[in-house]
Amino acid sequence: MLTVWKYPENYSFEGEIRLNVCSIELGLTPNRLLIILAENLSLFEDYQPYQMKNLVDIVLNVFSQTTRHFLGHLRVIKQVSRDIQRKINTALENEYLIQMFNLGESLTYYLNAISNNTAVLTKMLNICDKMQMATEQVEFLDDILIENNQCYKQAEIYSDVLSGLMDARGTLVNNNMNVILKNLTIINTIFLPLNLIASIGGMSEYSSMTRSIDWRIAYGVFGIAMIAIGWVTAIFIGKLGNRQKSSRKLRT
Repeated sequence: MLTVWKYPENYSFEGEIRLNVCSIELGLTPNRLLIILAENLSLFEDYQPYQMKNLVDIVLNVFSQTTRHFLGHLRVIKQVSRDIQRKINTALENEYLIQMFNLGESLTYYLNAISNNTAVLTKMLNICDKMQMATEQVEFLDDILIENNQCYKQAEIYSDVLSGLMDARGTLVNNNMNVILKNLTIINTIFLPLNLIASIGGMSEYSSMTRSIDWRIAYGVFGIAMIAIGWVTAIFIGKLGNRQKSSRKLRT
């Protein structure tokens, strides 16, 4: 039996978030097992759930360990996705959206790899009689196939949820920016008439108009008038915004 098996690479979240997949070539004969790795991978460091008595047992343990690695990476993806979601709620930049996009891209690679592994497991299960596999080995292979299918379903759900969240969070970032621009516009609208009045008050005309009044009283009244105008303008803009919200609700 000669097949190509997909294995998740060790993840690293330093800087750019990416999770990649590498390929392993397995060549199994009655007397020999050939394993070709694209890089230095530790296939047998973790606990082996099945005691290795022959070459088929080694292959089955590689399959089982790979499936458990995929499940472990999916749990990490879920946790990282939650952290990014919390940060993106108040973010105005695209940094966290890019990280979420990278996670979605990694999940696409994972889905393709897990689907490839499912085909390999199904093929091996179909030729178990030709390979003279023991009953325990067939049962273990069937358990690996079930676990691999569950892993695929889980990755598919995460991918769909993450895809929907990317669209929603992108809209949320734009909405946050619109709210800030709206608040800045309101502040500018409030201070616009005040700037005009302050410009007039800073000229000699106001001093000549209030020549007979003490300058402390004149400019005190001038300051109070500016505060009152700003307060009235803010109330007017607030009521105008409430009317627009009410009209939108009636339309919907």
